[in-house]
Amino acid sequence: QSDSLISQLNKLEPTLVSCSGEKPLTLSGGLYFDHSPQNFFGFFPELEFYNVRMLNQGEGFFGIESMLEYNNFHGGLQFGFGQYSAEEVGDLRVGLYTFMSALNLGYQLNPNGRVSVVPFFGLRYFRYRLTNESLTYDITLEEYLENRDLDLRFHRVTGLLGARIGYRIFDTGTPLIDGYTFGFYGGYLFPVHSETLLYSRRNRLSHNGNMRYEGFSVGLVFTIDLKL
Repeated sequence: QSDSLISQLNKLEPTLVSCSGEKPLTLSGGLYFDHSPQNFFGFFPELEFYNVRMLNQGEGFFGIESMLEYNNFHGGLQFGFGQYSAEEVGDLRVGLYTFMSALNLGYQLNPNGRVSVVPFFGLRYFRYRLTNESLTYDITLEEYLENRDLDLRFHRVTGLLGARIGYRIFDTGTPLIDGYTFGFYGGYLFPVHSETLLYSRRNRLSHNGNMRYEGFSVGLVFTIDLKL
Protein backbone atom coordinates (compact mmCIF):
# COMPACT_ATOMS: atom_id res chain seq x y z
CA GLN A 1 0.00 0.00 0.00
CA SER A 2 2.90 2.38 0.78
CA ASP A 3 4.49 1.57 -2.60
CA SER A 4 1.21 2.48 -4.32
CA LEU A 5 1.06 5.81 -2.46
CA ILE A 6 4.65 6.68 -3.41
CA SER A 7 3.98 5.93 -7.09
CA GLN A 8 0.93 8.20 -7.05
CA LEU A 9 2.95 11.05 -5.51
CA ASN A 10 5.62 10.64 -8.18
CA LYS A 11 2.97 11.04 -10.87
CA LEU A 12 1.66 14.25 -9.28
CA GLU A 13 5.06 15.84 -8.72
CA PRO A 14 5.69 17.15 -12.31
CA THR A 15 2.26 18.77 -12.37
CA LEU A 16 2.86 20.60 -9.11
CA VAL A 17 6.26 21.82 -10.23
CA SER A 18 4.96 23.10 -13.58
CA CYS A 19 2.16 25.05 -11.91
CA SER A 20 4.17 26.61 -9.10
CA GLY A 21 7.65 26.92 -10.58
CA GLU A 22 8.81 30.31 -11.86
CA LYS A 23 10.38 30.75 -15.28
CA PRO A 24 13.60 32.62 -14.57
CA LEU A 25 13.90 34.18 -18.04
CA THR A 26 11.29 35.01 -20.69
CA LEU A 27 11.85 36.84 -23.98
CA SER A 28 8.92 38.42 -25.82
CA GLY A 29 8.39 40.44 -28.96
CA GLY A 30 5.34 42.06 -30.46
CA LEU A 31 3.45 45.02 -31.84
CA TYR A 32 1.86 48.01 -30.15
CA PHE A 33 -0.23 51.09 -30.81
CA ASP A 34 0.26 54.12 -28.58
CA HIS A 35 -1.90 57.22 -28.19
CA SER A 36 -0.15 60.15 -26.46
CA PRO A 37 -2.02 63.46 -26.88
CA GLN A 38 0.02 66.66 -26.85
CA ASN A 39 -0.57 70.37 -27.22
CA PHE A 40 1.64 72.68 -29.32
CA PHE A 41 -0.42 75.84 -28.92
CA GLY A 42 2.42 77.25 -26.82
CA PHE A 43 4.25 77.88 -30.12
CA PHE A 44 1.49 80.11 -31.50
CA PRO A 45 1.75 82.79 -32.93
CA GLU A 46 5.47 82.20 -33.73
CA LEU A 47 4.22 79.26 -35.79
CA GLU A 48 1.19 79.78 -37.96
CA PHE A 49 -2.04 78.16 -36.82
CA TYR A 50 -1.95 75.57 -39.61
CA ASN A 51 1.48 74.40 -38.39
CA VAL A 52 0.27 74.12 -34.79
CA ARG A 53 -2.82 72.22 -35.93
CA MET A 54 -0.64 69.79 -37.89
CA LEU A 55 1.66 69.20 -34.90
CA ASN A 56 -1.33 68.45 -32.67
CA GLN A 57 -2.35 65.62 -35.02
CA GLY A 58 0.77 63.58 -34.20
CA GLU A 59 -0.83 61.64 -31.35
CA GLY A 60 -0.68 58.03 -32.57
CA PHE A 61 2.34 55.73 -32.92
CA PHE A 62 2.53 52.18 -34.26
CA GLY A 63 5.61 50.06 -33.78
CA ILE A 64 7.45 47.06 -32.38
CA GLU A 65 8.56 46.16 -28.88
CA SER A 66 10.84 43.63 -27.24
CA MET A 67 10.67 42.58 -23.59
CA LEU A 68 12.76 40.58 -21.16
CA GLU A 69 11.39 39.17 -17.91
CA TYR A 70 13.67 37.76 -15.21
CA ASN A 71 12.35 36.58 -11.82
CA ASN A 72 9.21 38.65 -12.45
CA PHE A 73 11.19 41.85 -13.15
CA HIS A 74 10.14 43.25 -16.49
CA GLY A 75 12.13 45.38 -18.96
CA GLY A 76 11.14 46.46 -22.44
CA LEU A 77 12.04 48.63 -25.44
CA GLN A 78 9.59 50.24 -27.87
CA PHE A 79 10.16 51.90 -31.25
CA GLY A 80 7.25 53.49 -33.07
CA PHE A 81 6.38 55.77 -35.96
CA GLY A 82 3.38 57.94 -36.58
CA GLN A 83 1.49 58.05 -39.84
CA TYR A 84 2.93 60.70 -42.17
CA SER A 85 0.51 63.62 -42.36
CA ALA A 86 0.40 66.26 -45.08
CA GLU A 87 -2.00 68.93 -46.27
CA GLU A 88 -1.92 71.84 -48.69
CA VAL A 89 -2.35 75.34 -47.30
CA GLY A 90 -2.37 77.97 -50.04
CA ASP A 91 0.80 77.42 -52.06
CA LEU A 92 2.45 75.36 -49.26
CA ARG A 93 2.58 71.66 -48.46
CA VAL A 94 2.67 71.18 -44.68
CA GLY A 95 4.07 67.81 -43.54
CA LEU A 96 4.64 66.03 -40.24
CA TYR A 97 6.90 63.06 -39.44
CA THR A 98 6.83 61.58 -35.93
CA PHE A 99 8.89 59.02 -34.00
CA MET A 100 8.95 57.69 -30.45
CA SER A 101 11.07 55.27 -28.43
CA ALA A 102 10.64 54.08 -24.86
CA LEU A 103 12.39 52.16 -22.09
CA ASN A 104 9.98 50.49 -19.63
CA LEU A 105 10.80 48.85 -16.27
CA GLY A 106 8.21 47.00 -14.21
CA TYR A 107 7.31 43.99 -12.06
CA GLN A 108 5.03 41.09 -12.96
CA LEU A 109 2.46 40.64 -10.17
CA ASN A 110 0.83 37.47 -11.54
CA PRO A 111 3.56 35.36 -13.19
CA ASN A 112 1.66 32.06 -13.41
CA GLY A 113 -1.88 33.23 -14.16
CA ARG A 114 -3.62 33.95 -17.41
CA VAL A 115 -4.07 37.62 -16.49
CA SER A 116 -0.79 39.55 -16.59
CA VAL A 117 -0.51 42.66 -14.38
CA VAL A 118 2.66 44.76 -14.65
CA PRO A 119 2.98 48.16 -12.91
CA PHE A 120 5.80 50.01 -14.67
CA PHE A 121 7.80 53.20 -15.05
CA GLY A 122 8.90 54.32 -18.49
CA LEU A 123 11.15 56.92 -20.11
CA ARG A 124 9.91 58.12 -23.52
CA TYR A 125 11.56 60.09 -26.29
CA PHE A 126 9.36 61.90 -28.83
CA ARG A 127 10.49 63.53 -32.06
CA TYR A 128 8.30 65.65 -34.36
CA ARG A 129 9.57 66.96 -37.69
CA LEU A 130 7.51 69.76 -39.26
CA THR A 131 8.09 70.82 -42.87
CA ASN A 132 6.71 73.56 -45.12
CA GLU A 133 7.46 73.27 -48.84
CA SER A 134 6.38 75.38 -51.76
CA LEU A 135 4.00 73.72 -54.22
CA THR A 136 5.34 75.90 -57.03
CA TYR A 137 8.41 74.52 -58.78
CA ASP A 138 9.58 77.75 -60.44
CA ILE A 139 9.84 80.69 -58.05
CA THR A 140 11.98 83.79 -57.91
CA LEU A 141 14.85 84.28 -55.49
CA GLU A 142 12.90 87.08 -53.79
CA GLU A 143 9.92 84.78 -53.24
CA TYR A 144 12.15 82.06 -51.76
CA LEU A 145 13.84 84.48 -49.35
CA GLU A 146 10.45 85.83 -48.27
CA ASN A 147 8.79 82.41 -47.85
CA ARG A 148 11.69 80.11 -47.00
CA ASP A 149 10.98 76.39 -46.65
CA LEU A 150 10.52 75.34 -43.04
CA ASP A 151 12.15 72.27 -41.47
CA LEU A 152 11.83 72.09 -37.67
CA ARG A 153 12.53 69.17 -35.29
CA PHE A 154 10.94 69.10 -31.82
CA HIS A 155 12.47 66.81 -29.18
CA ARG A 156 10.99 65.91 -25.80
CA VAL A 157 11.67 63.29 -23.10
CA THR A 158 8.87 62.37 -20.72
CA GLY A 159 8.23 59.90 -17.95
CA LEU A 160 5.29 57.51 -17.83
CA LEU A 161 3.96 55.92 -14.64
CA GLY A 162 1.30 53.32 -15.30
CA ALA A 163 0.24 49.69 -15.51
CA ARG A 164 -0.01 47.05 -18.21
CA ILE A 165 -2.75 44.41 -18.17
CA GLY A 166 -2.96 41.48 -20.57
CA TYR A 167 -4.60 38.11 -21.15
CA ARG A 168 -2.21 35.23 -21.86
CA ILE A 169 -2.93 32.21 -24.03
CA PHE A 170 -0.44 29.42 -23.34
CA ASP A 171 0.78 27.44 -26.34
CA THR A 172 2.35 24.03 -25.75
CA GLY A 173 2.20 22.75 -29.32
CA THR A 174 4.22 25.30 -31.31
CA PRO A 175 8.02 25.00 -31.24
CA LEU A 176 9.84 27.91 -29.57
CA ILE A 177 6.56 29.67 -28.66
CA ASP A 178 5.37 29.62 -25.06
CA GLY A 179 2.23 31.72 -25.52
CA TYR A 180 0.56 34.91 -26.69
CA THR A 181 -0.56 38.00 -24.80
CA PHE A 182 -3.26 40.50 -25.79
CA GLY A 183 -3.48 43.57 -23.61
CA PHE A 184 -3.50 47.28 -23.03
CA TYR A 185 -1.67 49.81 -20.89
CA GLY A 186 -2.25 53.27 -19.54
CA GLY A 187 -0.41 55.79 -17.45
CA TYR A 188 0.31 59.38 -16.53
CA LEU A 189 2.76 61.36 -18.68
CA PHE A 190 5.00 63.96 -17.06
CA PRO A 191 7.91 66.01 -18.43
CA VAL A 192 11.51 65.13 -17.59
CA HIS A 193 12.88 68.49 -18.77
CA SER A 194 11.00 71.77 -18.77
CA GLU A 195 11.87 73.15 -22.21
CA THR A 196 11.14 71.51 -25.55
CA LEU A 197 14.35 71.17 -27.57
CA LEU A 198 13.91 72.72 -31.01
CA TYR A 199 16.31 72.40 -33.96
CA SER A 200 16.42 73.38 -37.61
CA ARG A 201 18.61 71.51 -40.10
CA ARG A 202 21.81 72.87 -38.51
CA ASN A 203 20.92 75.11 -35.58
CA ARG A 204 19.43 74.84 -32.14
CA LEU A 205 16.65 77.40 -31.87
CA SER A 206 15.77 79.36 -28.75
CA HIS A 207 12.07 80.01 -28.25
CA ASN A 208 9.38 81.05 -25.79
CA GLY A 209 6.94 78.27 -26.60
CA ASN A 210 6.55 74.75 -25.24
CA MET A 211 4.75 71.52 -26.00
CA ARG A 212 2.47 70.22 -23.29
CA TYR A 213 1.20 66.67 -22.85
CA GLU A 214 -2.43 66.17 -21.96
CA GLY A 215 -1.73 63.97 -18.95
CA PHE A 216 -2.46 60.39 -20.00
CA SER A 217 -1.13 57.88 -22.49
CA VAL A 218 -2.88 54.63 -23.50
CA GLY A 219 -1.95 51.77 -25.79
CA LEU A 220 -2.80 48.33 -27.17
CA VAL A 221 -0.26 45.49 -27.32
CA PHE A 222 0.12 42.01 -28.80
CA THR A 223 3.18 39.95 -27.86
CA ILE A 224 4.58 36.47 -28.48
CA ASP A 225 6.41 34.80 -25.59
CA LEU A 226 9.37 32.65 -26.62
CA LYS A 227 10.72 29.54 -24.94
CA LEU A 228 14.29 29.87 -23.66
